Amino acid sequence: MIPLELQGRAFSLKYAIQSGVIPVGMLLGGLLAEFVFEPLVARCPDFIGISLAKGSSAGVGLMFLITGVIGTIISITGILKTGGTQYE
Repeated sequence: MIPLELQGRAFSLKYAIQSGVIPVGMLLGGLLAEFVFEPLVARCPDFIGISLAKGSSAGVGLMFLITGVIGTIISITGILKTGGTQYE
């Protein structure tokens, strides 16, 4: 729990870190799409038996599918771990 007199500073630091990480995530996402997922889909067009898209955007579609599944698993794990309780 953050003391009331420090909440402004703590939340501004949190916001600054979040804002600073966004360009890093965009850069990493672009590099992963270009050099990992696009070549993977080009070599194995029916990867995992899923036809996401045809053409140059199939690797990006696979990347979004994987990150969506990972995000869903993390969210459900967090809900189950806390028992679905809400904090005040």
